[in-house]
Amino acid sequence: MAYYRKKTNQKEDFDIEIKSLTASSDSQLMWPLVKYHMCNVLHDADTIWNSGRYAPASIRIKLTDGPQRVTSVKLQVEMSPLKAMVHHEISVGSTIDNMHVVGCIKRFVSHGAWFYLAVNDDNVQFIEIKTIASPSYVAWRRIKVYGRG
Repeated sequence: MAYYRKKTNQKEDFDIEIKSLTASSDSQLMWPLVKYHMCNVLHDADTIWNSGRYAPASIRIKLTDGPQRVTSVKLQVEMSPLKAMVHHEISVGSTIDNMHVVGCIKRFVSHGAWFYLAVNDDNVQFIEIKTIASPSYVAWRRIKVYGRG
């Protein structure tokens, strides 16, 4: 279990990796080839998620233990070419109908790089990572979600 210490004036708080997750996609291809499943890309270094197409494409994550506080999301890039300009939007919400954008990544990145996005939002059950522009098929090596422990 991964822990990240947050510095505060009163006490030490810890962010804990949330592992009760499922994933779904707007594309027909997931790796392994399953539309809905307990997605190994969220925890397993040997598995990737690949949309099987260019942008726009997205992956949606559901916290299976119900809505909770999400403090951050970490994403590891899976792409070819090995360096390129990309544009991603990350949204969260308690339901699919009330999601709001909490961050945008628009920059030059390298294969294998990690993105870190502070979320700090209560009552989150869904997280959507939407790729708006990328020269590669939309894919992620790892997706990690952290909450307050």
